[in-house]
Amino acid sequence: MLGDWEWFVPITDQHERFANTRRYRGGIGYRRNRAWSMAMRYIRTNSRNTIDDPFTTGENIIDVQVKRVW
Repeated sequence: MLGDWEWFVPITDQHERFANTRRYRGGIGYRRNRAWSMAMRYIRTNSRNTIDDPFTTGENIIDVQVKRVW
């Protein structure tokens, strides 16, 4: 199992000094053996334009990975 979150604050724009984007990730993984592993994650990104606006969902992503090591 895995999970994390990020908040993004623009550094270059002097007028916008608040966290305007946030991203959440959660998922599961399975390692069959040393050569094969699989993982699936759900990623959700929210953003807002001003500090008074509520966050709105911009992206819903499902990331599926299958890895093979030689």
